[in-house]
Amino acid sequence: MRLVTFHPFRQHNFEQAKFLDLCKGMTCQLNTTIALPPVFKYLNSKWEGRVISWSLYLKCKIHYFTFLRYVRNKDMNELVSSFQHSVIKNIGLNYPDAIIGFDGCSRIVFEALKGKTNLVLDFTTILDEYNFIINPKSYTDRISYLKNDLLNNPHYLNKQREIHLSDLILVGSNQVKDSIIYRFPEYANKIVVINYGCNEKIFHPYTNKTTNLSVIKFLFVGTLSFHKGSDLLFKVWSKLLEENKNIELHLCGSYHPEFKDYINFDNVIYHGFVNQKVLANIMNDVDILVHPTYIEGYSISVLQALTCGLAIIASKNTGVNLKNNVNGLIIEPGSEIELFHAMSELINDQDKINYFKKNNATHFINRTWQKYAEQLSNELQYRFYDFRK
Repeated sequence: MRLVTFHPFRQHNFEQAKFLDLCKGMTCQLNTTIALPPVFKYLNSKWEGRVISWSLYLKCKIHYFTFLRYVRNKDMNELVSSFQHSVIKNIGLNYPDAIIGFDGCSRIVFEALKGKTNLVLDFTTILDEYNFIINPKSYTDRISYLKNDLLNNPHYLNKQREIHLSDLILVGSNQVKDSIIYRFPEYANKIVVINYGCNEKIFHPYTNKTTNLSVIKFLFVGTLSFHKGSDLLFKVWSKLLEENKNIELHLCGSYHPEFKDYINFDNVIYHGFVNQKVLANIMNDVDILVHPTYIEGYSISVLQALTCGLAIIASKNTGVNLKNNVNGLIIEPGSEIELFHAMSELINDQDKINYFKKNNATHFINRTWQKYAEQLSNELQYRFYDFRK
């Protein structure tokens, strides 16, 4: 079965394409603007030249620098449109058995290839996120839902069209599935849930740390933003420092401008944006991942932390199937009080930290990208087996 995947940026498209290509009876081609020489060289060495990224390396390199220019001009729509037209041109009349595109950057390709190949939409976001706002100034009513405003949102309308055109919709969690069915119940039968994976060669427990902890180390992974609940985290952190000096908060990721000063808080260690190997090393040096996000399709950083055997404090909207008091402490999104109590509880109960860490290190060892690709391969061959007959 011949597949083409495309995404202009960095999602889980690299892992998806790599491991699909290794599945029996599958060949997979990747289209992307991410084409720095080391990346392109690595992909070609692994896939024996089957990577298609603007068809030629030289074009790929030129388009990468065009991408940087577009970022400076904040003209991302033009990049996404140009990327999709190039994907269509690369495919030409040599239609694959199926093509996998991602939400928000597939409409043009799907409209051009509808009926000529099977269209698979990898949907990573929650539709409801286009229907609410976070008000950082109102802590009694932080999440405000906008009524009847979706039809005025171009991002939502674009994704609505992609959902309509697709033959199969891939989602990483039941939370994403439910958000689609709520808006479009007629498409329930073409949605399949396949949980994402992580690189087990990088993310795994280095040691089984159950000794007494002189310093309790928390970790936040992701962009510091209101959407991720970062303002709540730092409000709680300031209160915790009033009574606890033996705590640290490690931060990995970028930050929105309004959070620039937060990285200089007391007992905060800012690592910046790090690669996966560095992140795994940090995860194996800390004790607790804290992830107070408001709404998220599927948080791969939570899965990575679970695989490394960390205790978890997270909102119920991570998309990952977490059990309260088994994997960690689960809180309501937007609740400053619950976040404070959860972090305080683990600071004062090291036995509970070790209990959660032991549970997670034991039960999350099989969430790999290889397993994800095998499930996806089976689903594609089952649904589209007779397409070329």
